[in-house]
Amino acid sequence: MALVTAPPLVRASGETAWTQNRLYRVEIEARTEPIVGKLHEWTVSVSDAQGNPVIPQRLAFYGGMPAHGHGMSSEPQVTRQLSPGQFLVEGVSFNMHGRWEIVVGVSAAAGSDKARFDLRIGPLQTDQPAEPGSGLTQAEIELTQSLALSALRPAADPSNRLHNNANAAALGKRLFFDPGLSRDGQIACVSCHQPDLAFTDGNKQSVGSQQTRRNAQTLIGIAGADWFYWDGRRDSLWAQNLTPLETQGEMDSTRVGVLRHLISNSEYAEQLAGLDIAMPTLADLPAQAGPYGTSEDKLSWQRLSAARQEQINRAFASVGKVLASYVATLLPEAARFDQLADALAADDPGPSPLNKSETRGLKLFLDAGKTHCLRCHNGPMFSNFGFHNIGTGSASPAAQDLGWAVGRTASNYDPFNCRGRYSDAAADECQQLRYTGSDEHSVGAFKVPTLRALTRTGPYMHDGRFSTLTEVIDYYRDVGGDPMVPELPTLTISDAERDDLVAFLKTLSY
Repeated sequence: MALVTAPPLVRASGETAWTQNRLYRVEIEARTEPIVGKLHEWTVSVSDAQGNPVIPQRLAFYGGMPAHGHGMSSEPQVTRQLSPGQFLVEGVSFNMHGRWEIVVGVSAAAGSDKARFDLRIGPLQTDQPAEPGSGLTQAEIELTQSLALSALRPAADPSNRLHNNANAAALGKRLFFDPGLSRDGQIACVSCHQPDLAFTDGNKQSVGSQQTRRNAQTLIGIAGADWFYWDGRRDSLWAQNLTPLETQGEMDSTRVGVLRHLISNSEYAEQLAGLDIAMPTLADLPAQAGPYGTSEDKLSWQRLSAARQEQINRAFASVGKVLASYVATLLPEAARFDQLADALAADDPGPSPLNKSETRGLKLFLDAGKTHCLRCHNGPMFSNFGFHNIGTGSASPAAQDLGWAVGRTASNYDPFNCRGRYSDAAADECQQLRYTGSDEHSVGAFKVPTLRALTRTGPYMHDGRFSTLTEVIDYYRDVGGDPMVPELPTLTISDAERDDLVAFLKTLSY
């Protein structure tokens, strides 16, 4: 489940509309605030020309961004009738600011027809004068405060019963730094997620037992995401923590190998028992066995009974939950940007902690019409944690990375996902999986990274292709507006403005 944040000044203006052939009158209304990146609910009311409620045989609610050529990142569903002619729509998600079109399809006695609604989802822009001393308009001040750490709220994960458990977090920290979880005893989680580098590794692409294809993302604030990895192949932090343990080229172990290491350590065994985690007897098993790994590892796994596999899987899932309980504690620290936001809330803010160049960069960042940064980089983590295709997934056919197109499917088939038997969540608490949508632009789409701690998380992009923030902004200037990359609008800024924007981005580091 994502971090709960203060509403980032989102506005939507849906109204009552006739369907195209004037068969029905449709009204849509946001039942919960449409915060970008969060699932929320709408109601749809349908009536005929005389105002009588209509009960359709079929009612559909969908939409997209016409300027970007893509649909919603979720698949909303009409779940029940609230009153005659009024229906509840769940699973609606707007993953970025901008102009959205909602379509309501109605099939009833009079025939089939559609109503269209034009919505503007995004921060308000006003022409109010700058506030004395800050150089910011009131609207810019409100936006700044919506991005501050003070607006961040703790994450929740109903699929992990050990979430927010201090004892589990303490054990998880020990495991995070323990190379014994890898096959050769040389690689730990911390190998690719180093604290002094904001839990990245500084490499273009990470190196486990072999060279990988992707850059290590920061773990700072990662508990606030709904999907994990650059491609979203896992839907919970604990499921993500399990994957590197068994991945060839990363830690190379198996679930039996991991459990054997833990059971052989009396301190680990005692702490696991204290968390009510049952460990299976492994004395009759080989050193390694699991559904992934070498041919011998997989053959050893296939020879196990279903009941034995179940015992091992359940204990292995608990190891992921213990690790996740620690990783969830890794939160960003206040940066100079946050000092500014807090000062703006004071009666006497005093001198700005940002210099003139950084202030100009902040204003550019907040200018939704000019830089479009807020479309994807919003909220206190400066990310909607959604997936967008910015043209980096298909540099060449040989290097093509399909991103979210593959990750979305993988998360649904992962036995450790939120809806699986090893999850602690109720079925109705796994909303992200339930409403996962399809989108032609998901091929080559990757998760939006946080902008916090940027000075310590380079190189940048999913493959680490850029060494500096200046290179990143120049890429957006070069590719923005290219019809082959519809997710990126035109970015027309001067070199001086680019430098100001980079100067501001560095104020998000601590």
